[in-house]
Amino acid sequence: MRLGHTAYIVDEEYLFTGNALRLNKSVVKPFLRIISLDFKKQLKSIEMLSQLDNISILFTAHNGFTTNFEKAIENWKN
Repeated sequence: MRLGHTAYIVDEEYLFTGNALRLNKSVVKPFLRIISLDFKKQLKSIEMLSQLDNISILFTAHNGFTTNFEKAIENWKN
């Protein structure tokens, strides 16, 4: 999977997304357009991450973490 940002999956259940996305009230959101160098690629990256299974904790670079990945990412699933 090729993302617009670096993301790591550790032990097949811990997802570290860096700046690929942010959490707002435990819901996955993109960063603001003004901050993103390629907003379309950022949106595609989030869509790709939404297809991951068995993620128990999602860690972001700036907006904390969630233990409910499925709920946080549900609006991005195709």
